[in-house]
Amino acid sequence: MIEQYIETKLITASKMTHGEFIEKYKSNYLVPQCEEWLNEEGYAILDENNISRSIVPRWVPTEEFEGLKLDINMDLKTMSPSVSEEMVKNFIVAYDISTSHDKITIVVATLANGFTIVESSACVSPKNYSEKLGAEICKKKIENKVWSYLGFLLQTGVTGVHKIDR
Repeated sequence: MIEQYIETKLITASKMTHGEFIEKYKSNYLVPQCEEWLNEEGYAILDENNISRSIVPRWVPTEEFEGLKLDINMDLKTMSPSVSEEMVKNFIVAYDISTSHDKITIVVATLANGFTIVESSACVSPKNYSEKLGAEICKKKIENKVWSYLGFLLQTGVTGVHKIDR
């Protein structure tokens, strides 16, 4: 029986053409047959979690690269990768805002990976209702969730998925 797993790990990626990748890493396993392939934009990817084994760089075309660029927070003692407000805002790609029952704002946020988050806010009287204010409240709730989700993803990328002794 074949089982499926989710793997998340921290990697290093450098933007470069396929030709630059071949030159830098002396890679001849896929020698391009045309000039167009040499000039194709993409990323050289190095797996930082395999330090004990030899690291084999790989090249991925830009349209296939799904990396989430991390920020280095210079204010942290470890100066390690961290989730930033800009990452959170950029990870939310669309909002769908609607009103229900003349006093409830419903916001559906679509994230960069296709995941959706739904939040709502309501007031007591429809006379006091403002869709704009309701949307602001919902968007803040959504951003807080995304911040938490990205923190979880980063922690998984750094330590992997395994039980931690407490």
